[in-house]
Amino acid sequence: MKIKLMMSVSIVIGFYLSFGTFANNSTALAQESTNNTKNIDSSIVYTETARNLLNQVSTEYKKGNFSGAEELATRAYLDNFEYVEAPLEKKGGSEIMKQLEDMMRKDLREMIKDEVPYAKLLSHINATDTKLDEAISILNNTK
Repeated sequence: MKIKLMMSVSIVIGFYLSFGTFANNSTALAQESTNNTKNIDSSIVYTETARNLLNQVSTEYKKGNFSGAEELATRAYLDNFEYVEAPLEKKGGSEIMKQLEDMMRKDLREMIKDEVPYAKLLSHINATDTKLDEAISILNNTK
């Protein structure tokens, strides 16, 4: 039941973010989803929102919208993953937390500023997504 509910929230968040309805206020979306959903850890909602924003980073970067990609990358970290760090560390995920912090806060934004080839950026986003999936497992106590 908890997994189905989490997947439903993720799908709704992804849908709204993809069509821009809440694209300018991803933190409010995560908070609203958390407030309206029982038994879902808010840190998981923030993590899923960060993942969706990283998807958008890829899309904007591919279109050549580097400033938009950088803004989305910043929001993925500051407005979302930042809220996941403490709960992740509390559940024994301090190493992955540090890795993700570097991958999202530092590496990704530098890659965008340097306008690296799209394939390199996409590879980094995919690696970050895999780490975020591991973080969700830790947050769910399934790892």
